[in-house]
Amino acid sequence: MNNFTDRQKDFLHAAIDIVSRQGFSKLTIRNVATAVGVSEPAVYRHFPNKLALLTAMLDDLQGAILPHFRALREGTDQPRQTFDGFIRGLFEEFKLRPAYAPFIFSEEIFHNEPQLREKLQRVLGGNIAVLTESFEALQIEKSCRTDIEAQQMALITLASIRLAVSRWHISGGKVRLKDLANQLIDTLSTLFELSPGGRPPETHRN
Repeated sequence: MNNFTDRQKDFLHAAIDIVSRQGFSKLTIRNVATAVGVSEPAVYRHFPNKLALLTAMLDDLQGAILPHFRALREGTDQPRQTFDGFIRGLFEEFKLRPAYAPFIFSEEIFHNEPQLREKLQRVLGGNIAVLTESFEALQIEKSCRTDIEAQQMALITLASIRLAVSRWHISGGKVRLKDLANQLIDTLSTLFELSPGGRPPETHRN
């Protein structure tokens, strides 16, 4: 969990639990203090305000998912298997951190927090850049379609992930994340013509 101190982790875990169980409206320094069993000043020494807590949550999530983006960029000679591992890895992180599903995909919490909105934009921009680089590398190797811009494939991938995770969260777990991952992998791999190994058939190529 990044470079947080043990005490910061206690407060962050409490904040995540509050959001998961009660929603963002209940995330306050007072409620975090009550959950941990300390005074409000004790929390303020580590997180000066709610924005700092939300920023820490975003940092924690990015720290968890960034390795999966980097692994995808590094790639292998088996693009489809690498993409499969990327999607499953991301979904597993959300399964471990269900409170982050509405956090990362809800517009409401950013309306009154322009600093957080700007930070999220930077994070998303970085993730899109890594995904774009990954698809560009595959296009050079002729291991996926080349008639769709790499950045468009990156945006389609992130939008599809967002929709799938949102469906899972809204369903309260009734829709299995594993099933959504399987559907997403099959659909995008077919759409992008990801090669299981070596070069794919020369169809729809420029």
